[in-house]
Amino acid sequence: MSPRAAAAELVDDVRLPADMRRRVESYRVTRGRAGRERKQADAGARRLAAKLSRRDAAEPLKISHQRVQQLVRA
Repeated sequence: MSPRAAAAELVDDVRLPADMRRRVESYRVTRGRAGRERKQADAGARRLAAKLSRRDAAEPLKISHQRVQQLVRA
């Protein structure tokens, strides 16, 4: 490899069409919203598990008692 090639710096310059940029932004917004809603759901499951057994909390949530335990430990 030549010294010039070894010293070269590659720069990504990705340019998407406007409709694709909107789709990417929509994806990012939706993922952020989903993450926040997941945290709220997990907190609700923990509150329920504080009042019931892990198995009893799991039934109405439609998740396993093991998952309830994971949420409680988090």
